[in-house]
Amino acid sequence: MPTLNGFAMLSRAKTDDVPAPVTVSDTIGLDKVWVKIWAGVEFVSAVIYQAFMTLLNGIWSITFETGEGWPLGQVNYTIYANDTSGNVVNVSSNFTMYDASSPR
Repeated sequence: MPTLNGFAMLSRAKTDDVPAPVTVSDTIGLDKVWVKIWAGVEFVSAVIYQAFMTLLNGIWSITFETGEGWPLGQVNYTIYANDTSGNVVNVSSNFTMYDASSPR
């Protein structure tokens, strides 16, 4: 079964790119790692971004753009990983999106 470690997305201005690195291990063999970002409550609200992550130097990562369609405040995300046997795990967290033109 895959194991997800070292994931953390930090607060970002609405115009910043957001890097999303994660370390994933598995004793069987990894197949895919992907991220979903929710407009509000996870698994209930609309998904505003989703994509497969890329493996580079042992770290799965993706960098995505934010902008006008992104909500301010807490943004929830879920990172998924599956192995070649079809086992899927996920871990969820959040980061804060703020307006860079407003005082913090």
